[in-house]
Amino acid sequence: MRWLRVGLVVLVVGIPLWLSSQYISLQFNNQHWLKPTNPHQVTLDYVEDEFDPGDTLLVCLQFEEGFFKAKNIALVTKISKDLEKSTPHFRELKSPLEVTEVFRQDDILHIETFQKALDEGHIQGIEAYKKRFVNSDYMGSLLSPNHQWVGIRVTIEKKGDGQDEVRRIEAVNAVSKLMEGVGVPYFLAGHAYVMYTMDTKTKEQLKTLIPSVVAMMILCLWLSFRRITRVLFVLVPTLLALVTTFFIIDVLGHPLTIVNVTLPVVILVIAIADSVHIVARWDYLAATGTTKRVATLALSQTWLPCLITTVTTAIGFGVFITSELIPL
Repeated sequence: MRWLRVGLVVLVVGIPLWLSSQYISLQFNNQHWLKPTNPHQVTLDYVEDEFDPGDTLLVCLQFEEGFFKAKNIALVTKISKDLEKSTPHFRELKSPLEVTEVFRQDDILHIETFQKALDEGHIQGIEAYKKRFVNSDYMGSLLSPNHQWVGIRVTIEKKGDGQDEVRRIEAVNAVSKLMEGVGVPYFLAGHAYVMYTMDTKTKEQLKTLIPSVVAMMILCLWLSFRRITRVLFVLVPTLLALVTTFFIIDVLGHPLTIVNVTLPVVILVIAIADSVHIVARWDYLAATGTTKRVATLALSQTWLPCLITTVTTAIGFGVFITSELIPL
């Protein structure tokens, strides 16, 4: 019966902790570290709006015989149109065909994309297009020097409203699905894909990391106390504090950033340290044999010192609320 109760306690505490790791929002690329009214953040927002208004996803295609073939140009045109039509939160697309250049026809100057110049006859054939593009500023950024790798740069909307991660996930998933069966080797790159991959991998690793940490806690506590009641006395409040912390973070809509990701570690340190002090007092009183209400007496003698140390630690971290750094 005792082990049944222990199992139930582990399930009641472990399941919410595991579920919280599945749904907590991970966002390790928080660009808004400062308050919106901070002069430095105002300047940064202006620069981003002017020169980097979106999140970039790069689709890289390989053509072994080179890009400048009619069928390969047609394929890039088709993929570009599909990406523009099917990518959620689409903002802009650039490819070797969808970038602008100045063209002269007789005495008239035309500012248009290479695709339109080919369609309108302002560039006479693929060889003329190849010569013009190779000598343009886009060479090396959208086309490799050996002409085998083509880059299609898709820009996704970025608004800084807390939903950029959701937009990124939807866009990367849609592009990945669209590129299946495209017929040529390809890979995804760019800022959006790197952040998407990092967040996804981190979330997957948390599924292993959190149970591993709990298992190590149980092992260390068992080696220290050698009694299941003592282990549960320390373990249950600690895990409940972790679950509550993750729950509050998620309910308030705050992402788990590279700064507040250390919060669970702080909670573990405080909870285990206070619990060990209580258990030590409990064992001392039990050894004296002065009373049968050992647990109650131990708590009555240790709650105030533990409360003071916890409150002073909370105040120490609480002063960060005055900081201009939002994650703090």
